[in-house]
Amino acid sequence: MAPKLKLIQRRVEKARFLNWTSAPSYLLPHGLVGLLSIFIGTHLVYCSLTGNLSPYAGPLYQAELNGHDEYMHKIPYRVLIYAISTAMNALSGYQLVRSAPKDAQPLFRKCAVLQMSICYFILRFMPHTSYLLHRKIIETNDVDFRAHGNQCGGGDNGVQNWELDNHICVFVQGLDIIVTIIAIICALSFLGFAIDAKNKNNNNPIIGYAVAFGAFAVLLPFAYPVQLSLYGQIPWWTCIQQRYPFQSIAVVAYIYIPTSLTFSSILFGATLLHRKVISENELGIASIIVISSCFVSCVLMQEIHLPNVSTQRVYLPCMDPSFGEEEQFWEQWVWEALDFSSHSRFVWSNIFGVNIIRGFN
Repeated sequence: MAPKLKLIQRRVEKARFLNWTSAPSYLLPHGLVGLLSIFIGTHLVYCSLTGNLSPYAGPLYQAELNGHDEYMHKIPYRVLIYAISTAMNALSGYQLVRSAPKDAQPLFRKCAVLQMSICYFILRFMPHTSYLLHRKIIETNDVDFRAHGNQCGGGDNGVQNWELDNHICVFVQGLDIIVTIIAIICALSFLGFAIDAKNKNNNNPIIGYAVAFGAFAVLLPFAYPVQLSLYGQIPWWTCIQQRYPFQSIAVVAYIYIPTSLTFSSILFGATLLHRKVISENELGIASIIVISSCFVSCVLMQEIHLPNVSTQRVYLPCMDPSFGEEEQFWEQWVWEALDFSSHSRFVWSNIFGVNIIRGFN
């Protein structure tokens, strides 16, 4: 017992002497904003898992559904602070990459860029963002977007407002495309690093396995940005929100904030590994456990707290595929295979004995 206690004491001493407040600068303290990010992120994930969705601007959607605007001034400050502090932590980490081992510097740079991309999509999918982007178009055109093709623009009424918002739509869609491409390239590059790590450490491949596992876990949430990039705010994301009124909240609360928090925790662990506070085995095993537990818990709890008003289908066309049509066989297969709402309900029903009634969406 005594040797273990001494080991813990040595690790605590090493952690105490890390530069928390002035690296790379006092204006951008990597350690301090990292702690703030993890603290608020943990609070937000706890709120999500317990069904308290008030930090995610829930009142805005209630107001929108009831036809009122008085809640627009209620800013989701906890989400904003989390996204900003996490992005600042990633930016400061990018500047500190030069202090890492040379063979790991490219990986740390891509991790920082990927984390900033996730922060972008936290803000992009927030209910307020969607509200501001498409509210005028809905008011002036009264469009049922499920009846339109997947592109920005369209309609015959309210031409001036439509053209103004269409320009904004195209600009934002272009930004979505750029950020999505950068994020996917970064995530895919982790697979190459995982293979190299396994080849270099055949006797201890746990880090390679952890990185590969993390890469696949990070790629899955980018299915929505890919579809958003291809089909745009108008009509795809607007159509999805017509079908699932709380989808915007669900995407932020159960996908992107948990993903970025998990990613931040693993990067913090990598920093401790670099400073020899923890071992490779400890980092690898902890990473796999954290990723798995976060994924499973968020998938299960979203289906409890937001059934039918949100969905966990990864492939999410505006209109469901037509079953029985041979030309849509593969689309139907992907649609069903990546329907985590159905998988979650199967687990709840067959393991926990909880039946969730499916709606008509």
